[in-house]
Amino acid sequence: CNGVLSQSVKDKCLFIIYLILNNISNKVYAVDNKIEPLKNSIKNIKEYNLEEKIIPILSDGFKNITQKDFNTITISGMGGETIKEILSLNDTDATLILEPNTNQYSLRKFLLLEGYEIVDEIISRDKDFFYFIIKAKRTSQKMNYSDLELFFGPILLRNKPQDFIDYLNKYINDLEKNLSKTSSPELLKKIDFYKEALKWNS
Repeated sequence: CNGVLSQSVKDKCLFIIYLILNNISNKVYAVDNKIEPLKNSIKNIKEYNLEEKIIPILSDGFKNITQKDFNTITISGMGGETIKEILSLNDTDATLILEPNTNQYSLRKFLLLEGYEIVDEIISRDKDFFYFIIKAKRTSQKMNYSDLELFFGPILLRNKPQDFIDYLNKYINDLEKNLSKTSSPELLKKIDFYKEALKWNS
C-alpha cells in the first residue's frame, strides 16, 4: 500500500517500522493521543533512520489529521467501542485493518451500518489469548450479516481456521465448567450459541 495511518496503544511504532522495512508501505503516519508513547515512537523511528518515511502525529483519533494521502488505516490495542469512536470521525475511503480487544460484535455492526464490507479476518493466538483482526472496505452493496456472523465474524465462520476452532472449544469448555457450579439458563444459551458457531455452514 502507498500510505498507512496507524493508531495503536501498545506497539510503540514497531508495527509500522515493520511495514516500512519490509516494503509493505512507503509512508506511514504514526498517531497517538498521548505524548509519552509518541515520544517512544519518535525514538524508535530515529533509531531506524526512518524520519522521512514515518511521520509522528499527536492526535485524539482523527481530530488533528489533515493528511489524506493514505489508503489504509490500522487501529489496534484498544476496545471495539473506542475504535468505533475513532472511526466515527473518519471521512476517507481508506481500507481498515482493526484489532479490537473487546466488543467485536459491536464493531462489526458499526462497520455494517457505516457501509463497510468485511473482506478478510484472521484470529491470532498467543498461548491462551486470542486476537481478532478485521479487514474492511467501503462498498456500494448492501451487506447483510446474521447475529452469528456479527458476533464471530463472517470470514472466520466460513473458513474456520484451527485457531478459531480452538477459541470456540476453549470458550465452550470454560462455560461448561461454570455450568457445573450453577444451572444458569443464560449460560446454557451462551453454550448453545458457541456450539452453533462450530456447526455453522455458509
